[in-house]
Amino acid sequence: MRDHNSTRLSGNLTTDPRAFTTHGGPDTPGVEGVDFTLAVNDEWTDRIKGPCERTDYIGVVCYGPWRDRAMKLQKGDRVLVTGKLRNEELPAKDPAGKPERKTKLRASSVETLRSIAL
Repeated sequence: MRDHNSTRLSGNLTTDPRAFTTHGGPDTPGVEGVDFTLAVNDEWTDRIKGPCERTDYIGVVCYGPWRDRAMKLQKGDRVLVTGKLRNEELPAKDPAGKPERKTKLRASSVETLRSIAL
C-alpha cells in the first residue's frame, strides 16, 4: 500500500502574501515563490465543557502559476488551498543548536471566495 499526502484547508489569510526567492545552488538559479499564513478555525462540542473552538495557523507556500495567483490575495481573504504537507528545515538560531523544522502546506491549488483578476 502506498502512502498518501494530500491536504485541503479553508481559512483566512492572516497577512498579505510575501514573495521570496529560494537559494539556488552553484549551477541552479533560485525559484520564486509566495508564502502566507492561513488561520483555520475549528469548532466542536465537548460533552463536559460544551461548545469549544480553536484556531490553527498553517504556513502555505506557492510556486509556479499558484505563485502569481497568491500574490493577488490580501489579508483577510477566505481561501481554499489544496496541496501536500512538506517539512522545511531552517537554520538553527543558536550555532550549537539543531536546525528548526516546520511543516507547511505546499499548494497545488488556491481558490478564493473574493473575485480576483487573473
